[in-house]
Amino acid sequence: MKRIFKLIFFVSAVLFASCNPADPDNTATLDVKVTPGEAGIDELTFTVTSENAASCAWMCVEDGTTVPSGTDIMQKGKTVFANTEASAKATGLKDNTVYVIVAAAMDEADNILTSTPVKMTTLEKPAEPKVTLSDDAVEGSTFSFKITPADAEKCAYKLYKKSQSAKVDDVLSTGTEVSATESTTVTLENLEDGEYFVVAAAQNGDTKFLSSKLSFLINTAIPSYSINPIKVYCSYKASNGKDFMVRFVFVDMKGSNSNIALDFVLAESHDYVPAGIYELGAASAPKLDPEYTEQVITDGINGGFESGTCNVSIKDGKYTFDVNLLRMDDDSFNPGEMLSFTWSGVVEDMPIL
Repeated sequence: MKRIFKLIFFVSAVLFASCNPADPDNTATLDVKVTPGEAGIDELTFTVTSENAASCAWMCVEDGTTVPSGTDIMQKGKTVFANTEASAKATGLKDNTVYVIVAAAMDEADNILTSTPVKMTTLEKPAEPKVTLSDDAVEGSTFSFKITPADAEKCAYKLYKKSQSAKVDDVLSTGTEVSATESTTVTLENLEDGEYFVVAAAQNGDTKFLSSKLSFLINTAIPSYSINPIKVYCSYKASNGKDFMVRFVFVDMKGSNSNIALDFVLAESHDYVPAGIYELGAASAPKLDPEYTEQVITDGINGGFESGTCNVSIKDGKYTFDVNLLRMDDDSFNPGEMLSFTWSGVVEDMPIL
């Protein structure tokens, strides 16, 4: 009987020893780490790997700020699946900026382990491309202009009829490509009579830009006339800085002082008329208001204009107005004719500030 009791005691002791949690073969080690992935302009991807964890989370902070503690990460961080290689992404970040990514894991006993912080840098955002059109001129059936790109990898232009619409992808894919790094003067010859516009587009990476349109009229069959202004002044400026009346005084056929009144409507408030292309009756500002843009003849009937543009440029504190406006077929002078003139100088009562 004593031998039987000794045997039972021995077996029990062996079983108790095999279940002892202090046995190193049964110790579960908590572990968590962050492995860098790919960087974008405003996002970072990475992997969070944890072992023997009940839960896991991560945080991404800008370098130079306080790295969050394990408790903060578990309470405020973004959670991922535990005990696996979990893919994660930090979004809404600044470009060309160093960030610190740190993760934390917690086991069933609420023990928290924090990973070694990992630094990653977002990519630099490419410069936004720009392109402008200027120095336009019409001579007979020929139209010329200058294209000036900036921060572009690709640049192209395209000619459209007035009734058409321009899209940036259409210009880049079907337009005529020009230098993306320097200005180019373009000459379009043998154009048929009609109203046209040109636009240019620039591209840098995935970013695209469409210029303002440059409208013009080819009128080889339409008679034209010109004026020689003897005085140019601003007769009206709206209190909101968005409407200016500029008058070009000239001597008419009767020897009297008449004037051409151009009513400039702006999109934003200014102290003077800024450089740009002003189309008569355009759908939106900047534009020339056809209601108040007119030919004012002394002792005669005022005449309106049907279509056309005024190209305004500024250099060395002086204006240049390149005017091409088609007169209405009315009872005033020069009905149905094209008014074309260029004037350069200082506009009275409208200093360039």
